[in-house]
Amino acid sequence: MTDRYVARKEFIKAAGSLWEPIMNLTHAWEKLTNADNNETAEKYPFKGSFDEWIYEYAGWFDHLAEKFVIQTEDFSPTITVKELKEILALVDDDTQIVVSDKARDWWLNIDEVQLPDEDNGCFTLTFHTKDDFDTRQF
Repeated sequence: MTDRYVARKEFIKAAGSLWEPIMNLTHAWEKLTNADNNETAEKYPFKGSFDEWIYEYAGWFDHLAEKFVIQTEDFSPTITVKELKEILALVDDDTQIVVSDKARDWWLNIDEVQLPDEDNGCFTLTFHTKDDFDTRQF
């Protein structure tokens, strides 16, 4: 993957690593009395209440984890054009694309592309493969 993809994954990991300390702080905050809570409000750094801030952080993190880093482990039943565009946006233009053939533990080059053509009964973008992959091509 590209440096951009790696940087995004590292950012998500770092943002996620804050969740446990935030929850620890939340549990400790809930044990404070109202008088103590009022004292913590002096120079309070968040907009809204503390629990509202926690809720906003959780929503922000969920959104990033879902949209900011493409989940490439599971496409069901196939990959969509939208998903492919999101993946391609993360890689350099000169990155080669091959198809993995797990049965033969090898890769296949894409030899031909068939565009959707409803008039001829083809409703999918189809990559036709050719068994001419060579590890030296990279």
